[in-house]
Amino acid sequence: MVARPRGLAPIALYGLFFGGLCLLVYNNGVDASAAAAAGGQQRTLLGTSATRQVLKLYRPPRSPEAPSTPGAPADAPPTPAATLEGYIKVQMGDDVNGRDLMYVFLQKSDESLTELLMDKEEAFQHVNQRVRVSILPDNDLGSSDKNSGSEATAAAGDFTQQLSQANNRRRLLQRSSAVRAKVVEVLSSPTDSADLQDGAKDFPVDGRQPIINVTGVVFLLSFCGLRNMYDVNSFRKIWVNEPGTPADTFTMQNYMSYCSQGMTQMSVASQNIFEVELPCTGTMANGVLVYSFNMSSTCGPIEQYAWYKLSADKVRDTLGFNASAFKQQVFILPPKSRCSLSWGGLADVGCTRNFFCRSYIASSNDLRVMMHEMSHNFGLHHSGEGGFEYGDESCVMGTGDSCFNAPNAWRLGWVDTVPGGDLDGSTLEVGRPRRFTLPPQTKARQAIVRIYPDWKIGQAAPLWPRALYGGESVQSIYLGFRVKVPPFERILDRDSNAVTVHVYGANRSASGFGLALKVRTLRPGGYEEFRDDAWSGIVVRLISMNPDVNAIVSVCRSTGAKESQGGNSCEDGIDNDCDGKVTAATKALVSPAATKAAATSATTPRMASREGPTPTASEPTRRSTFDTANTLSTALASPAPALAAATFAAAATLASTAAAPACCASKASPCKGRASTTQQE
Repeated sequence: MVARPRGLAPIALYGLFFGGLCLLVYNNGVDASAAAAAGGQQRTLLGTSATRQVLKLYRPPRSPEAPSTPGAPADAPPTPAATLEGYIKVQMGDDVNGRDLMYVFLQKSDESLTELLMDKEEAFQHVNQRVRVSILPDNDLGSSDKNSGSEATAAAGDFTQQLSQANNRRRLLQRSSAVRAKVVEVLSSPTDSADLQDGAKDFPVDGRQPIINVTGVVFLLSFCGLRNMYDVNSFRKIWVNEPGTPADTFTMQNYMSYCSQGMTQMSVASQNIFEVELPCTGTMANGVLVYSFNMSSTCGPIEQYAWYKLSADKVRDTLGFNASAFKQQVFILPPKSRCSLSWGGLADVGCTRNFFCRSYIASSNDLRVMMHEMSHNFGLHHSGEGGFEYGDESCVMGTGDSCFNAPNAWRLGWVDTVPGGDLDGSTLEVGRPRRFTLPPQTKARQAIVRIYPDWKIGQAAPLWPRALYGGESVQSIYLGFRVKVPPFERILDRDSNAVTVHVYGANRSASGFGLALKVRTLRPGGYEEFRDDAWSGIVVRLISMNPDVNAIVSVCRSTGAKESQGGNSCEDGIDNDCDGKVTAATKALVSPAATKAAATSATTPRMASREGPTPTASEPTRRSTFDTANTLSTALASPAPALAAATFAAAATLASTAAAPACCASKASPCKGRASTTQQE
């Protein structure tokens, strides 16, 4: 065995070894603590070296720096987007669930169509214009989906914007063949002389040019073993009149003639009707392009092109008829076609160019559906109410079994304003009501009132639809008196013998196109007043009605819902809140003759009693027009209006210098409930 060392020397060696080791560990720990306390600024060599070694071992490799040589090549520029040229065409219609549809196409010089996904307002801004569009990548939502998140919330109050967003979502889901596009250049507009239609007799092209004569071609299509419900003879009987056809027979010719008061003419000679049987599937060549269609399974732009191209070729080759000479073309599809599963009718918007304007009827034999679609060709949008684009039951452009509401009839040039009834800020002064007598809208050329609130230019009405194109600076308010007259004007009872109030933002130009919106119906026993305190300040009051004959309304421009508005508003002799009352000081200045006439007329019933809908609590402000304060108003409409008007004018002038009534000094009762009289209307 090995001998062990003995004595103090070995013990001293072991002690020195372990003591040195402990000292080394202790010093390193103290240095590390001090370094941590000092923010890592003081380190021992051992600690520094160890830390560096760890960093060296675990530091990720550095990326090489870009060269700093001047003129180094940059990234390659993006590939330019593909562009196409053609005319923007917009089609409107309704699907089988009653929702609105909108399709946008680029129509090229060879008449072929490329479907586009484009924001609604952009499409209508350029409808019928020749443009250059840029094709966007599939993952670029472009303008179609801009309004999301906070922007969508901000736009939630805009009726038109909501409809546009809904349309875009549906089109994204249903039209996968469409390409996303954006207009990058306008090459010509529909108002350019070269692009205006050559047949001004067919459609309005400027100002107050009404439709005079409607010429067109109707194709009764059969395909894929599906037979059309009409032949030429049966369709002609509902479309145009035969010799001796009574004026109240429900034909399209009589329908248009009645609604336009004879300004629109259709006849056997102006309407060309053909039965055409088409192949179910096939191809069409157009230059170097070949299009394949399948009418049994698809209902898209290629099928639309096939309906026209094959039908036009057939009547040309067999009958020598040139269908391309007629701008308006109507296609009646057979029942149960593939398209009838998607929509009831579609139509091109506007007919201001030499290109065609077409209407497609998929699943209806109702002339009102055909009138609705053809009216899109004439330049009309839909008519809404209560947030629904089709909600207006007083107009065929909504869901009405009727003619057209006041703004749409005005847009077509079929009706005009009563004398003095085209109002703006220069003819409708604040607090100075105007009175008008309205005849039934379809029985007089001058029958409506139009109020253009130019004092609100630049101040958008958030709950009213904007004109999609061809718009005025602000939306106008339209008043029309409607009476049920079967078989053409079969409006609902609630809209008959009533004054309808609509807003509309488009003008009468060839490119004027906008949604009409019904905001109130005024009738005896129902609502008798419309107030727009939130925006224009317009107040419309139903004064009296002679059923089936006329209605008398007053129109006033207020500056607020209360007479007391600061300053001298209570003593200025002006009906600032348009409630029909002025200060008590004015009453003392009214002539005895006018007062006597007012008292006499107060004993006569001013409005026939008729049943009407009871207003609901959700509807805003209703004020009765049947209080005794209206007696002076009746006197001013008496056989001596000049004297009464002069009396009132003098009274109003003197009243402006009179002392304000005590009630005006009290904020609790701002000029309401005082002794008062009614201002001139």
